[in-house]
Amino acid sequence: KNIGTNAMEITELSRTNDVMTPATVSYLGEISDKTLEVQESTSFDEMDLYDICDASDKKVSEITTLEGKADPPEEKSCEDDTSYILEPPASIGCEVRVDITCKDEKGTNCDEIETPELQCGDGDEIDVLSFRYTGLGCMASANAQDSDECKDFNGGPFFEDSRIVCINSEMEKVFDSAVSLDEVFTVPTKDNGDLADSIMCDILNASDGSKKQSLKIVTSGEEALYLKDEYGSLEVESCN
Repeated sequence: KNIGTNAMEITELSRTNDVMTPATVSYLGEISDKTLEVQESTSFDEMDLYDICDASDKKVSEITTLEGKADPPEEKSCEDDTSYILEPPASIGCEVRVDITCKDEKGTNCDEIETPELQCGDGDEIDVLSFRYTGLGCMASANAQDSDECKDFNGGPFFEDSRIVCINSEMEKVFDSAVSLDEVFTVPTKDNGDLADSIMCDILNASDGSKKQSLKIVTSGEEALYLKDEYGSLEVESCN
């Protein structure tokens, strides 16, 4: 507004946002008639986004400053500025709470689940074993048994779906089924006998029946057997 006694020509009109969105923008081009007669005023509109959550988190105010300059006929420039302070809002409107609940498939809280014994047998014969089929070769074997045996044929399983046939030390078949990669299976199956002192498993190509791997695992309890032990393409998942 021209509050003087002479007409004035607006020469500068700029806005600065401090802290949150620091920038100085000229709005002189928004004024169509830059000549102000005495007591005459002009204005412009601006729309901006104000992130109240960010402002609340940083706990800072946003200060907007408007500065104007004008030249009277005597060419003695005059200027003025004004500021508007937008205080950060209360943090309660931007607070978020995230909770994580961990339970097993039976609904038991994770911190109440007891860690299972890693060793499957302590001198006692093992009755049931579950394995995850990994499709790996004998080089992947990692276990504590001295009597384990593993041999690859024709390049080994090579991550393919296979047929797995297992017999116990009494030459009884305890498992015979097609198994997919990463599938978990149990030996013996419900309809078959016990594990006896050891099991021998052949990994066969699912299509042509060619042998890809053979391995032996001691199940008498006289040699250590642990969860996550690896015997070629078989990884121990559970035992009883």
